[in-house]
Amino acid sequence: MNDTLTLLLIDEHTGEHSVFSAAAQQAFPRVNCFFAHTCEQAIASVKNKVIPQPDFIFLDWLAWPHQPVADLQQLQGAVEMKGARIFGLTADGPVTERSWRENLGVNRIIEKQSNVNLYAVSIFKVVHDIP
Repeated sequence: MNDTLTLLLIDEHTGEHSVFSAAAQQAFPRVNCFFAHTCEQAIASVKNKVIPQPDFIFLDWLAWPHQPVADLQQLQGAVEMKGARIFGLTADGPVTERSWRENLGVNRIIEKQSNVNLYAVSIFKVVHDIP
C-alpha cells in the first residue's frame, strides 16, 4: 500500500461524495478521493488517466440504475481496476451473508452514514480488515 491511499467512490448521488470524502479524510491522514457516477465512467476515467488506479473502490450497492451484479462484473474485469479491493455501500444496513459477498468478489458491504465520524470509523475498519 502506498503512503497515500487512493479511494474511488462510485455513487450516482453527488451529495454522497462530499460526506464520503470528509469521512475518508478524517479516517486517513493521507488520502485522495475520486468519484464516478457509474462503473463505466469509473473504468473510463482510470483508463484515460483522469483518475489514478484506486487502492480501494467503494460502490453504492443499491442505487444503480442497471443490474448491480453485471456492473460489478464489468468493474472486476477491467484491467485498469486490477488489484483494487472492492467494498459495497448500502443505506439499508450491511449485508452479512458472507458466501454471497465472496461469490461476487466483494470484500465487505458497509452501511452509509450521514454522520462523518461514524462513516470515518467504518471506512477505516474495512480498509484495515477490522471486524
